[in-house]
Amino acid sequence: MVNSKKSNSKIFPLSKSPPDFPKLPPDFTAMMIINELSKLFNDSISHAVENLGVKSGYRNILFFLPLNDGCSLRELAEKTHLKAPTISVTLVKMEQDGFIRREINSDDLRGIKIFLTEKGWEYHRLVRSAIDTFEKNLMSGITDSENLVLKQTLLKIRNNLIGEKSIDSEDLKK
Repeated sequence: MVNSKKSNSKIFPLSKSPPDFPKLPPDFTAMMIINELSKLFNDSISHAVENLGVKSGYRNILFFLPLNDGCSLRELAEKTHLKAPTISVTLVKMEQDGFIRREINSDDLRGIKIFLTEKGWEYHRLVRSAIDTFEKNLMSGITDSENLVLKQTLLKIRNNLIGEKSIDSEDLKK
């Protein structure tokens, strides 16, 4: 089962211990900090997922597929931001490892629908629990209002990157 100790450095050890990370220079921009956080987050989650016995490359699919069980390869590629060939190769391995099964789409015999197996669902729950624990540790000491402002700001940055300009603040409060 997933370890529930308080210290995220013990649950999700980084390649370097926190004291080994250099202090950020004063001229570090917000984008540089986001980049570093992204790297630290991905390294930590990848390590935790691998400790659960799941290949790191399966993480995005195990995270997305439960929300859209029975989707197509194209839908998986769109939602996970992975390229179709990457998804295709990963699905072959996941099928061999017993995480997914494929079925012919009865509405379009040329299409294939992808479903999690019982093993896939079991590992999704483990991965989801690990991510929830990690996020809880990450966000400790941050108030609900600070969290809301952070989400609004990050969504504005995301929307600037993809060309959208609107944010529904009510959705962020949920």
